[in-house]
Amino acid sequence: ADPILYPMDPFAPMEVQSMPPRPQDEAGMLAKVREHVRTVLEDQPHDVSLAVGQPIAAILSAAREQTADLIVMGTHLRYGWRRALLGSVSEGVLHGSECPVLTVADHDRFVGETPYAVANILCPINFSDVARESVYVAARVAQAFHARLTIVHIVEDDAMMNAGAHEERIRTWISPELRDICSYREVVARGKPAERVLDCAEDLAADLVVIGAQHKQFRDTTVLGATTERVIRLASSPVLIVPRESSISVRGNSG
Repeated sequence: ADPILYPMDPFAPMEVQSMPPRPQDEAGMLAKVREHVRTVLEDQPHDVSLAVGQPIAAILSAAREQTADLIVMGTHLRYGWRRALLGSVSEGVLHGSECPVLTVADHDRFVGETPYAVANILCPINFSDVARESVYVAARVAQAFHARLTIVHIVEDDAMMNAGAHEERIRTWISPELRDICSYREVVARGKPAERVLDCAEDLAADLVVIGAQHKQFRDTTVLGATTERVIRLASSPVLIVPRESSISVRGNSG
């Protein structure tokens, strides 16, 4: 999805500056995309489509039209201002998507002959409804990849309860049917939520972080939650963001 721009005379009338894309330009762009994808996917079944227009709106529209179960996007893993961290397109899709979004940082761990394995999955929770959705998704992914799932709860105020009480709360909060999907363990850590989630991901050598995102409207923008956004920006492993009531069918499904 990309706007095709042409050199324009800035002093020309506005109607002259607005030009529909030429067929040869669309065909050339589509050929480039197909060649790029072919070098990565090789013989894997796939489709390539081209949308001319603003990328965020085009990607979200395509996801709705295709009833996508998942959107996969790259991030830059850069430090600085918000848009420099994720890229404006990735950020816009994250905030507007109705289905889960998998963000993959620009990292050499995905390059090479060895297939990327998903052996360790980390799922942070805060006992909210969207966290429950993310746990179900994490369990299904763990089941599909025969991966180990770690469910972590971060406690900011360690004077509230002891670790044992928090672990018991996690066991009570998690639905018993999760045991039939995959094996998992509960971990309680103390500190600032985003920083401790990132620490846990590094300590566990997590191949995937699954985290919920509650889309909330704040004035004219949508926010995902401070912890979720910080984890997305700073995690070196792929992050699967699960919006509330996502389109993934996680219950009553074997895979």
